[in-house]
Amino acid sequence: MKRPRRPAAPGDVDQIRLERNRRRQRRPESGRCTGDPHQHPPQRTHCFTPEGRQNSLIAVPPCGARTVRCHAAYDASPPDRSLLRRFLSRATRRSTGVADGHLTGNDGSTVNEDMDTPTAAAIAEAFALGEPLGDLVLVRRGDTDTWRLETVTGSYFVKGYWSSTAQFTPGGLTDQLEVAMAFESRALAAGIDQAEPIAPVDPVLGWITRINERLFRVYHWIESRPLAPDDDINEWLGRTMAQVHQLQPLGTSGLPDWWRTALRPRADWEKWFTEAQERGKEWADLGWDRLPLILDLTDRIRNVCELAPDCVVTHGDFKTHNLLIAPDGPILVDWDSVRVDSAALEAARVAYIFAAGKQEPITSILAAYTAAGGDVSWPGQDLFLSESRHDLHILFEHVVVCLGDIPAARWMTDPEQAVTKLLTEFPGKLAGLRSLVG
Repeated sequence: MKRPRRPAAPGDVDQIRLERNRRRQRRPESGRCTGDPHQHPPQRTHCFTPEGRQNSLIAVPPCGARTVRCHAAYDASPPDRSLLRRFLSRATRRSTGVADGHLTGNDGSTVNEDMDTPTAAAIAEAFALGEPLGDLVLVRRGDTDTWRLETVTGSYFVKGYWSSTAQFTPGGLTDQLEVAMAFESRALAAGIDQAEPIAPVDPVLGWITRINERLFRVYHWIESRPLAPDDDINEWLGRTMAQVHQLQPLGTSGLPDWWRTALRPRADWEKWFTEAQERGKEWADLGWDRLPLILDLTDRIRNVCELAPDCVVTHGDFKTHNLLIAPDGPILVDWDSVRVDSAALEAARVAYIFAAGKQEPITSILAAYTAAGGDVSWPGQDLFLSESRHDLHILFEHVVVCLGDIPAARWMTDPEQAVTKLLTEFPGKLAGLRSLVG
């Protein structure tokens, strides 16, 4: 569909990373961590931050700085188990604001999560949208908050970020958004169906500005409706995924570290299930029954993480709620979770999600994907391993929440019930995914 294009504000991802590294090297000593890996060797741990149930992996420096990672010493390899419990709750409080009721950013800043929503006038002024015709109308609260704004110049979609928003790029929220907007810019230039962003008057970076210490961006509002079960979007989805995957292939093998977050050794699972038994958790015995499957899946994922030959930069959040049906056709929204992934493994998982696990629409989506230049041949029986990895990840984080190692994320409703359900369905789900390969 044809839409007017604005100049792409963000630059190329590689250029952004080089410039960011140069800026970090110029940072002076100021009583904070400067990222010298010799002066501040990092202690490694995981940070659990809700965004589509994906979590970031960060490093915690022992230097006492407010930041939760050493800039140059970032290390996303699996954590030393002896350090996990010591640093886990501290890192989690810093990233989620559990400790003091405030959100703590990776740059050390704090934002009160209960602070007032900016006025419609403040947003309109920051993005030169003209006089508002009313207040901001809330669309959704969550990891990001969104509103609709009507002004004399039109209708707009407003997004406000919390510093706890999950990241898939080393660094803080602005680092993630830099990379995400650079990729979003490529997608706009390539004509991929998406909403049109609006440049702010005084940008912090790209299409983003800061209002009352919080980051915001604005899009033109698109009249649309959510995806319905009877919408036939298989061809569009397969073709669009292929287009997205062709925007920035990396030409490297091996999956990024966010794939490895839940790859825990046998000793960890045994410790957790033992502790669950001692506490009388109803899922403890079921956990022991599923342990062989968990360990086998862990080995399969670890093997694919080393071998995957088709890494690409991708949208990263192809979900049904991020696809809107506009009068001219589907629109792909929410480009904030850009990350590196295997093209084939993401394509298979996306097909599984949109097809609700049904063979015929999965086949149709993947046929459109390959017809548009995608390739799903290399994984073989592990084609749907990304879906299994996601289940293992959700199981892992719910287990440690149930045992009190970390606080529950905002999107978790009943962790105990979730663990029971995941463990109960685990064998059937694994077998069903393998049967889809044919």
